[in-house]
Amino acid sequence: VQAGLDPAAYLHQYRDRVRILHMKDRFAAPPGFEPGVASEHSTEMGQGAMPWPALLTQARHQGIRYAYIDQDVMTMPIYESLAKSFHYLKSLKS
Repeated sequence: VQAGLDPAAYLHQYRDRVRILHMKDRFAAPPGFEPGVASEHSTEMGQGAMPWPALLTQARHQGIRYAYIDQDVMTMPIYESLAKSFHYLKSLKS
């Protein structure tokens, strides 16, 4: 998304190479790679602009079984942040 690409389509394009997901949600921001405060738009899973349902559907379709969550900046204590992300991901399973 930061590069201006559709992550599910990108995942499909490289389906033979991807075996694990590094998941990070982000607030909507213009594409680019400018470092600094302007690039800090990390948030808990499900709170940002990432199209998680489509991306995770594609990942399951490809047989990806493992993923991990990464978040650079938190506005709440780490365990609260992790719980928020966990509950969002669990809600997608339904």
